Amino acid sequence: LDVGCGPKLSTPDPACGLVGLDISATYAETFASSEPMRTSAVAASATELPFEDGSFVECRTFGLFHHLDDASVRQSILEMKRVLAPGGRMLVLDNIWPEPIIRRPLAWITRKMDRGEWIRQEHELRSLVEDTCPGQWSSARHTYSYTGLELLVLQYGST
Repeated sequence: LDVGCGPKLSTPDPACGLVGLDISATYAETFASSEPMRTSAVAASATELPFEDGSFVECRTFGLFHHLDDASVRQSILEMKRVLAPGGRMLVLDNIWPEPIIRRPLAWITRKMDRGEWIRQEHELRSLVEDTCPGQWSSARHTYSYTGLELLVLQYGST
């Protein structure tokens, strides 16, 4: 399950079926039409996933949480955990403030101009996710652009 999938796949393409979920019906339709043999999509909120408990072996989100306030992130994490099958994996990849600001001014300006209102520091995002869903989380911070944009990858469950 790709939560907040947007109009195109932005995470690794799995060999099995993939379900995208986005609040935008247009994005969900575009996403589903990109790989119709292995992909489907649903227009719904990340805070109220329209799936049964334990429906997915993996739940992932990329670049969604910096668009959501803390309460919505918590509810989304709980919903992803609910629809995750036993032994499954949850992945959270999201933008964080670059560090140090003095060495990455272009990245800081880019983040400041981002449509997402809730870009967090690494420790803020980690605490928000880990406190909402206690358990075995691993994390890694990555710089992914020449200008110094950074993201945090959090993984819960199977590797």
